Amino acid sequence: MRPVGMIEPVVRQMILCEEAERDPENPNRINIMGLMNVVIRPVGETLPVLIPQIAVYLLLAGGRGPATVSLAGHYADTDRMIFETAGRTVNFGNDPLRAHGLIHRVRDVRIVRTGLYWIRFRYNGRTIAEQLLEVR
Repeated sequence: MRPVGMIEPVVRQMILCEEAERDPENPNRINIMGLMNVVIRPVGETLPVLIPQIAVYLLLAGGRGPATVSLAGHYADTDRMIFETAGRTVNFGNDPLRAHGLIHRVRDVRIVRTGLYWIRFRYNGRTIAEQLLEVR
């Protein structure tokens, strides 16, 4: 059961990239660098592969009140978790029409096998969006 006053947001965008940052001249604009849907091991590099950083940009709308948000990565074939970020509190305020842009960064992601990985966004412990990341 949802606490009174809480409205779960809708994820309008979830973008995996190498880096995302707010434009210093316009904080409502986000600069996305290095879109990431496939990671290819450098020639001659063996497993495991270390991805220095995965940045995830999320545009959320419709939320209300405080919530705990986090990310998790799962190997798609087995659903085995490869990383999980600590939860962070986000206050969506009282205006459910306001859009919220969030940037999460996950550093040093260790990949032990090629294949598909789900990157999942969790809101109060429940997955509400996911994107595939392929590792070759």
